[in-house]
Amino acid sequence: MSELSLYEILNLVTSEIKKAQVGNVKKIIGPAGAKGERGEIGGPGQDGAKGDKGPKGDRGLKGDKGPQGEAGANGTEGSDGVGIARIEQDIDSSIILYLTDGTSYTVEMPLGEGGTMNEVHYKSIGGGGGGTVDLSGYVRRPNANLRNGKWLLYRETTDGKQEWTPATTDLIETNGQLMFRDSKGRFAPTPGELDELTNQLKVNRFLWDKIQALDVAGGVVISDQAPDDPDDGMLWFDNNQDVMQLFIWHKDSDAWITVAPPTTLEGRVSQGEDTQKAIVAQIEKSLEDQAKIVAKVEELSITKGAVSRYTVKGTEINVATRNGELYVNSPNAADVTYISFAPFDSNGQTTKPTNPDDIIEFVEAVGARNAGDVTRYKAISGDSNALTVEYLSGVNDFEVDESEEVYIYPQNQEGVSQDYVDQGLSSKLGNSGANQLPDDTDWKVKQQTSEGKNKTLIHSVGGVLGVYNLKEPVESHHAATKAYVDAKSSSNTDNGGISASRPPGLKFMCSIVNLPNGYFQWWVKESTGNQHLELATTDRDGIAWGTNTPREDVRYSDNVPFTIWEVSGGGWKMKVTGTISRIDFHPDHALCYVSSNTALNGGNFANGSGPYYITISGIC
Repeated sequence: MSELSLYEILNLVTSEIKKAQVGNVKKIIGPAGAKGERGEIGGPGQDGAKGDKGPKGDRGLKGDKGPQGEAGANGTEGSDGVGIARIEQDIDSSIILYLTDGTSYTVEMPLGEGGTMNEVHYKSIGGGGGGTVDLSGYVRRPNANLRNGKWLLYRETTDGKQEWTPATTDLIETNGQLMFRDSKGRFAPTPGELDELTNQLKVNRFLWDKIQALDVAGGVVISDQAPDDPDDGMLWFDNNQDVMQLFIWHKDSDAWITVAPPTTLEGRVSQGEDTQKAIVAQIEKSLEDQAKIVAKVEELSITKGAVSRYTVKGTEINVATRNGELYVNSPNAADVTYISFAPFDSNGQTTKPTNPDDIIEFVEAVGARNAGDVTRYKAISGDSNALTVEYLSGVNDFEVDESEEVYIYPQNQEGVSQDYVDQGLSSKLGNSGANQLPDDTDWKVKQQTSEGKNKTLIHSVGGVLGVYNLKEPVESHHAATKAYVDAKSSSNTDNGGISASRPPGLKFMCSIVNLPNGYFQWWVKESTGNQHLELATTDRDGIAWGTNTPREDVRYSDNVPFTIWEVSGGGWKMKVTGTISRIDFHPDHALCYVSSNTALNGGNFANGSGPYYITISGIC
């Protein structure tokens, strides 16, 4: 039995004797004396005076709610209930309950010496009825220091002590009958290793150990910068706002490889642009490869003729009508017995005529599934728009929308006629002698560039020869275009050549502040009134006219003439002319002393005006 307080036991006793109302409870304790032997139970004492009604006691434990019975008829008004008037304790620790109806009960408390520890006995004073209260089914209320909002458990310890304790994971038992689902969602029995997980604490430790044992290759890093010294398989999420993308480190490639598309619009656009660049690069490489193969194929034109190009539009019997179309009656090369070519190939060239026993050779185009594979047929009957053929060799099967390169040439099993040869050579130019072209000939020489464009080099029509796409001349015998000549002529004028729009002399702008390259100054010394012309040693066209002059003052006894020109109204205009008696040469400028005081045509020079063209006899 738990240690119940006297108050709790009295509540149980009064519940047992079904007293509903508690009166004024009073405990009378006399002076403590020596404990004597238990005496006989005395007779009932005289009823005391009825005391005042005491305060209402604490509510007892609430029992389980029973089923609701049928409503009975209203009964007669009952008599007043009976409650406890007072409580006393006698010298042998028994409790005496005095009820309000005059009866009283003696309650013998379990003291641990003999008797049953789980029972409380009570009897009516005077030999009346009595009974026993079994305390084994009652639990004492937890102490106040435990009632702090926590979940509590009532348990019996290994030493037999019964107590309230906070609910912890080691006290929560597990259910061994639980079922778990496997990776496919099917129920599976609990693994044997879980049998020892008898409480939640053990479960938690089990899960923690399993998680710690997991080996995640490389780990996962979220950062703006790629991790240093990554392990193979490490995942990195680039957290830059303009990237936001997941990468994995591939050791063999020594690079971060994308494993998911970017999450930002900018990233998706950037990735699209990168993909487009890769596609363009692949196309350019494919075009280069194709050009190489075409060149090799065209080397065979002497024996096979020029190549024609077609696209397979169907693998059933049909008639090709649009340029570049091709039909065969089966996708399997060995089963083909019918071929139909459009009147013109994909390049607009006329489809070659086909005669019986001619060889028809298909070469799968560059970039196709089986590029370079060859299949050959022999023409049996019909024309190129509806041919009956016989399979000879090859494994180049046919697939819709696949590109094919086609050669049609006579089989070398019999001699050919002179007419056949003459017809084949009629459109060819000879390697020696004069080649007479008919008057209505429109003859061109073209060449395909590395970008896949066909450029005309020579064009002859109506007795007029045109030469195109000339390279820039670097030798005296090289031809030049009109645009090149015009550009050079204009460039020579700008660099000092004399023309209607350019007077003679070096080109300068006027400055009254400082004297950088390409500028001159015109000034008058106030004290003497003498005029001075000061020039930078490099003009506007970059001509360094004064870099190799003597670094000294040079005087001229006969004076040196000079002129400053400008362009006005589409013609030359002389701004000023005169003579110079002395020039002081410096590394970056030359100071000229004007010996003749001359007037300026059109007024003084303005800052930033020009251009002006200056000549000094024998110097510039």
